[in-house]
Parts: sequence; structure tokens; C-alpha cells
Amino acid sequence: MATLFGLPSKTDGYTSCSRRGPIHDPGKCSSVETFLVITKACFGSAFLLVPAGFRSAGIVGGPACILIVYVFMLTGMLRLLRCRQVLGPGNGFAELSTAALGPKGRAYVLWAVVLLSFGFNCIWCVTCANNMGMVLPGLSPTIRLWLFCPLACLLSQVRDLRSFTITNLIGILLCVSTYGYLACLATWKIFHEGPQAMHLFSGQMGNTLLWLGSCAYMFELIQSLLPIYEAAADQEQVPRMLVSITLSIAVLYTAFGLVFYCAFGEETEILATLNLPMGTAAGVFFPLCFAMVGAVTTPVIFFMIFQTYEPAVAWWSGHPHIKRQQVKAVRLLVVFAAYFLTWLGGQRLQSFLALVGGLLGANLSITVPAVLHLLICQPQGFERVWDVCTAIIGVFIMSVTTYQAVLTWTSEFNAAEGGFR
Repeated sequence: MATLFGLPSKTDGYTSCSRRGPIHDPGKCSSVETFLVITKACFGSAFLLVPAGFRSAGIVGGPACILIVYVFMLTGMLRLLRCRQVLGPGNGFAELSTAALGPKGRAYVLWAVVLLSFGFNCIWCVTCANNMGMVLPGLSPTIRLWLFCPLACLLSQVRDLRSFTITNLIGILLCVSTYGYLACLATWKIFHEGPQAMHLFSGQMGNTLLWLGSCAYMFELIQSLLPIYEAAADQEQVPRMLVSITLSIAVLYTAFGLVFYCAFGEETEILATLNLPMGTAAGVFFPLCFAMVGAVTTPVIFFMIFQTYEPAVAWWSGHPHIKRQQVKAVRLLVVFAAYFLTWLGGQRLQSFLALVGGLLGANLSITVPAVLHLLICQPQGFERVWDVCTAIIGVFIMSVTTYQAVLTWTSEFNAAEGGFR
């Protein structure tokens, strides 16, 4: 998932690109600003995972999984935009779900978004712990996992999303610089040492299914798509921008994955930063950078979780001071729960990715938008058939990848007899 900044806060009432007016006012973001926001929402640390995915699924199977998931996720995003165009301004993901599926549909989407965001943070916790292994190899995995928990607890009390703007912008720049360095490193290695042995397809279907679910995590934009659309001055350009930007990033991810896998072959690690030489300046600097990116990204995702469930809680005290303390306490519990569940699950990043991407990402990004489009727009002919097929494909991806993730996770957990060590 990308490092985001500039999305609207439900508490500050401003658009994603401007502080000059309320979120429902049209014409806040220029085409350039909208382009940048979409790009920032799509591009992030997911590129570190692609080489290992290609190692698992092969140089044909790996890109094929990206292509399949990308096509259907793009369809889902375009369908969601079409539903918003039919129902008009002010209709977000939850409102569209209410119109098509009633109050239960709204509740389902809201809590699915909460769980998806919660899963993203669990993935970031594992990623940070793995990267810190390059920086502080003498610490145990458990200590490295909990290292950033105090910072997350502190930042969880932030009440304004704009407070994260600078830190997340720095995170995006670190992502871009790391991508450039790793791409140059892989190219240099191929030029001097030659390409390594690679396979076309995975010898185990389970590995391919895990990668398929991980791809559903990589292209996760569905949560922020409609706020970006609402904030755009030229909304007609948004669908075209969405296609061009996501296609470019899919090509970029694929090219990086192929080059890096070609350079390191079967020695490709689960995160590309872990292939940097241990103890070198680059081997410390870039993993540390990405650990810090995760440290400032998780509070933003927690913030989105808080903004989703807090208005729906009915048992807050009517006294403002008591309510404020209740909100703070529950936020701390949510942060602690994320780290605890991550510790319980262990260092199984690929299973985390497949479970979150397959169970929740594919569902919200592929199946739900197709169903909403069928009910709200009521398409006919080929378009209707395509919606039905998209919904079925989403359910299929969700089912098979979730089953494989749980199966792999359970077997590895039992073999290791526990979580982080």
C-alpha cells in the first residue's frame, strides 16, 4: 500500500489538495494536483515485494497475476466512479453501499474498510521488523517488532490528518529514492555478474495463489478513490488519469520485479531491501529509511480507522472530558491489538499479504464495486455480463487466496511453534 498524504480529514473539513474551503465544494484540485495525489496513493512500498512474488510465481506466472488483478481492480474502481456519477455529489463508498444494499450494506463496507486498514498496519509492522533486522541484527524479532509501538501510540492521539503531511511527503521521497537505488543495483549486478537462474512458473500452486492475493494488496486505492474524485476540479479527467497512472505503475512494478529477480534469482528476499549487503552503508540506510516510512505511515492508517468507527460508537460518554479520555484509551487499545496480533501471527509476511489482499482487498476492490454497479446503474448486455464476471472473479480470488493463506500460515505457525521469536 502506498504512503498517503493529503486525503481529507473528517474532522478538519478540507479537501485533499487545498485548505481554502470545505470538502463538498467543487473545484479544489487542479489536474496536476489530482494527478500527483493519485500517483502518491498508488505508488509506495509495495514495489519491495514484487521481486519475491516473481520468485514464488515465476517470470510468467508473477506478471500474469499482476495483470489479472490489475484489470479487475481497475474495473472495480471505474465502476465505483460510475456509481458516484449516477447518484451525484456527496456519495462516498458507504453512501453508495447504502443506496444499493441498505443499512447492512453500509455497515459491511465500513467495517470491511476498518479491517482492511487494520490488516495494512499489521503488514507494516512485519515490514518494519524485517527491515530493522538489517539495522539492528543483534535484537530479537520480537523486540524489533515492538520498537515502534510507543511512537504509534503517541501519534495515534493526533486529531488532524494534516499533521501527517510533511512526514508522509518525506516517506514518499524515500520510496522513490529507494526504488531508484535498488533498480540501479540490480542492473549493475546483472551487467557484471550476468542474469541468475529463473523459472517460468512456480512448481507449487500454493505459492502462486499467495502471490495472487498479495497483488490485491498492492493496487489498493479503493478507500481513497472517491475523496480524490470529489476534490478534483476536472472530474471528467479522473477516470483517464486513473487508467494511465495505474497502468504505468503496474508496468513499473513489473519491470522492477523482473530486473531484480533476474539479478538475484533464488536468493531474492521477501523484501528487496533485505538483499542489500549486511553492514554496508546502503544495507543500513535504506532498510532504516523504510522502517521509518512504516513508523509514520501506520499512524495515518490508524487515523483512518479511528475516523471510521468512532462516529458509529454509541456508548461514548455524554461528558466531553470523559469522552475524550475514552477515545484516547480505545485508540491505544487498537494500536496495541495490531502489534499483538502481528506478534501472534509471526514473521509470515507473504501470508499476511495474501490474507489481507485476498480476503478484504479483492472483496472491496473487485466484488463490491461490481455489485454496486449492477444495482445502481443497472447495465445491460455485455456490460452487465462483465459486471457479473467481475464479481465472480473477485469472489474466486478472495476464496482461493484466503484458503491458501490460512493453510500456509497454520502449517508454518505449527512448525515454528509460535509467533515472533
